[in-house]
Amino acid sequence: MVLEPASRIGTLVGVLGSPAGRSGDRDEANRNDANRSEANWDRVEGNWKEFKGKVPQKWGKLTSDDLDIIEGKRMQLSGRLQQRYGVAKDEAERQIASWLKSVN
Repeated sequence: MVLEPASRIGTLVGVLGSPAGRSGDRDEANRNDANRSEANWDRVEGNWKEFKGKVPQKWGKLTSDDLDIIEGKRMQLSGRLQQRYGVAKDEAERQIASWLKSVN
């Protein structure tokens, strides 16, 4: 068995990068996506009357009473999607994120 000098091992880590560094980049990308999503949702909430008409195009089971209750609140929309469509919270959130991309 041949042992590499410590200086060569350090060089490989420098070239290849550390697993923690790659994980950090992924975490940073996820934070940026979350920040963009929040900013986009702020736009929806601020212009709810405009977006209110687009919601039934995507989710026809939501009633006008549902839309009044939602009032631009993302958590309310998520809860109503779970209730009306019988989907899990994470699926409701995926649908909302997809819808956000399509309307922005």
